[in-house]
Amino acid sequence: ADTLEKARIMLILLAFNMLSSFISSTFSAYLRANEKFIFAETVSLLRSLSSPILQLPIVLYGYGSVGMTAVRFAVNLVFDGTIIVYAVRRLGFRARIGSRKNASENGLFRSVLAFSSLIALNMIVDQVNSNVDNIILARVCGASEVAVNAVGAMIVSYYTLFSTSISKVFTPKVHQIAGSEGDGKKAAVNALFCSVGRVQFTVLMLVLSGFVVFGRDFLRLWAGDGYEGAYAVTLLRIVPATIPLIQNVGIEIQRAERKHHYRAFVYTGMAIANVIATVPLSRLFGAVGAAFATGAATLLANGIVMNVIYSKKLGLDTRGFRRSMLSEAKRMLIPLAVGGAMMISFDFSSWTSLFLGIAAYTAVYAASVWLIPEAKKRLN
Repeated sequence: ADTLEKARIMLILLAFNMLSSFISSTFSAYLRANEKFIFAETVSLLRSLSSPILQLPIVLYGYGSVGMTAVRFAVNLVFDGTIIVYAVRRLGFRARIGSRKNASENGLFRSVLAFSSLIALNMIVDQVNSNVDNIILARVCGASEVAVNAVGAMIVSYYTLFSTSISKVFTPKVHQIAGSEGDGKKAAVNALFCSVGRVQFTVLMLVLSGFVVFGRDFLRLWAGDGYEGAYAVTLLRIVPATIPLIQNVGIEIQRAERKHHYRAFVYTGMAIANVIATVPLSRLFGAVGAAFATGAATLLANGIVMNVIYSKKLGLDTRGFRRSMLSEAKRMLIPLAVGGAMMISFDFSSWTSLFLGIAAYTAVYAASVWLIPEAKKRLN
């Protein structure tokens, strides 16, 4: 009964948090449409950093999950308000709230409604795929497996942030190219698809390979005893997720070409398959089984089906994209060898040794990627 009462309070706070985010989303879109990326990403970064920093003392003082949710709501309210004030005062945002006055506005409204309804479906399905593991684990396994899965899911969310922070900058450019005319349009779209993918791949491989090397020790120091399974959960989810994360410019290309219904249908099928597979695997293997089901569904939907759609329906050069990624992967053989040697030779049992090991590995990775001439040429 006590847990259910806490859940009720948290649900109310999260509902108001969603309302605040819903209102500010229009203003956030206005910022990005005006290419105010530095301000938008600074606010996003400060939002991400503020929540855990402020939540820690709340937990230490014994306020638990309700206190954490309240802090999250307060932080989002402050930063949502900052975005709204900036859009209104600095960018001159104006909105008319009322009925549509003429036929052209009615047509625009219908067009926006049809376009955004599929995006809404995508977002709902994304939420199902992101949260179905916790829901099913809570039902069939209990709170301990949910906690292990939640740690892995948190790391996956930050991993995703590395990718989307890069691709969001190119959203206006994608729509500019898609709205252009001429023979060079297809070549320009493919060039952008590959170039952004290379940058994302380089950044994500640093994070992924670094987690392989240091993740087990990091989780032991950060989460403590009882969370050993979070290492396998995280890897089972972020390895398959790397495919869509280095191709997420393709999502904007679909929207620009008004072909995003393909993704909606594929991801709906992915969500259904994920739910069907997660139930028995959760019963057998707990959080690791749920993560395997999600990872397998992601790999099937994005590694195979979406790439076929990119190639056949959008005309993207997916073969050239794969060749480009494989070429970049060769530059990472040296860091991977060094990382393997570090795993065998060193015990990162303290925060100091862990930070020193991460710094050394990052330096080797950066040198390998940047100093090899062909890699440097490609990244430029």
